[in-house]
Amino acid sequence: MKVSKEIVRRYNHLRRNVRQIRDNVNVQSVLPARGSREDFMYEGTFFEAVGTILVIAQLFGLMPVHGVKAKHPSKLRFRKCSLRFLLCIFYTISIFILTLLSLYWISRTKLEFGKLVFFTFDFANLMSLVCFLDLARKWPKLMVEWYRIEKYLPQLKYQFDKQKMAYQIKMVSLIILFSSMAEHLLAMTVGAHAAANCPTIRDPIKAFYMASYPQVFLIFPYSDALGSLAKFFNIIATFAWSYTDLFVIIISIGLASKFQQINNDLFKIKGKVGIRTNFWTEYRIYYREIVMLVGIVDTAVAKIILISITNNLFFICVQLLRSLDKKPTFAHTFYFWISLIYLIGRTLAVSLYSASINDESKKPLEVFRSVSREDWCIEVKRFDEEVANDTVALTGMKFFKLTRKLVLSVAGTIVTYELVLIQFHQDDNISDWDPCLSKNETAKKIVFG
Repeated sequence: MKVSKEIVRRYNHLRRNVRQIRDNVNVQSVLPARGSREDFMYEGTFFEAVGTILVIAQLFGLMPVHGVKAKHPSKLRFRKCSLRFLLCIFYTISIFILTLLSLYWISRTKLEFGKLVFFTFDFANLMSLVCFLDLARKWPKLMVEWYRIEKYLPQLKYQFDKQKMAYQIKMVSLIILFSSMAEHLLAMTVGAHAAANCPTIRDPIKAFYMASYPQVFLIFPYSDALGSLAKFFNIIATFAWSYTDLFVIIISIGLASKFQQINNDLFKIKGKVGIRTNFWTEYRIYYREIVMLVGIVDTAVAKIILISITNNLFFICVQLLRSLDKKPTFAHTFYFWISLIYLIGRTLAVSLYSASINDESKKPLEVFRSVSREDWCIEVKRFDEEVANDTVALTGMKFFKLTRKLVLSVAGTIVTYELVLIQFHQDDNISDWDPCLSKNETAKKIVFG
């Protein structure tokens, strides 16, 4: 079979062009680089461990920081001209409007405890959004400093040890976020059940929105679209509440793990003799670096801790007070107790995980007590005095320190506060604003205009 000269000519011309391109262009620069072993190795840093959790938070307008999934914290950037920042501002303004509506509702109608609960919920979550926005501005520098101290400490040898903190953070995050979602879905189910049987409003969708967001429809005429929008922002606020607690737990796990890291090395030499003086000097410096890190982190997140603790305590008191009320249906009773148990459990988790920082900081004392008289030296004495005398813990803007003693103090405060609230408790006023459960004239005006 004969091949035309034209085809041969074109083929040779194409070969020359390809050869010229190959000579002028570095092929390795345009092909995807082959991943090295280091690209798949886990360093065990806190920055790596929280990357995925921060991505989830950004979907709800929290922590608008770029580079949370990068390999190094130096890539973190806080940019005002970004979609993350604009989304955060939009959600913050929306929750601010809901807070103003709750305040206006209280000022225009009879003051009732249930209305104060609406306002407190919106205001606390508004403060959470604002505080996380402020923290996002500081986050790049904070993570760089945290990373520096982690690299200064003795490095973990095995991948299992490096991934332990990240695994713990992910498991706790999954449990809290999914349980929070389940609790919220249960609340919606109970609300939908009550709306379907509402005696004053035939439309169940309207009844659900009117009962859930009365502060909105006191000013604006009812529409399904407005009700759906209010529900959307309510979900954002609910996530902000859950994430505030989760964030405190995550920070606590990260800091406690650093103390655990040096404690493991100290306990390896517990009871041994002939330990050199330089060893104690070296680990005392490591200990001081972690203590300094706790102080830096506490300065950055103290407002968030204060919001988390006070908000949880307030709603525990509210739920305990409502336990005295008669519930209209079994569904309301079931949801109430599930919600109360979940709230108490989450508050305990925040308190105990936060207290673990102080617990871990005191563990070296066990090692010092086992040092023989012959090995006791000035460096051991200094180390022992620092650990014994310093109270290393996160704080709520210096108002309180998160230790195990705080849990007992808080329990006593709740009991005292509850006894006071019981004296002023009136069962009829708790649900006066609900058009499906109340015969109050205010509720009728909201429904029928």
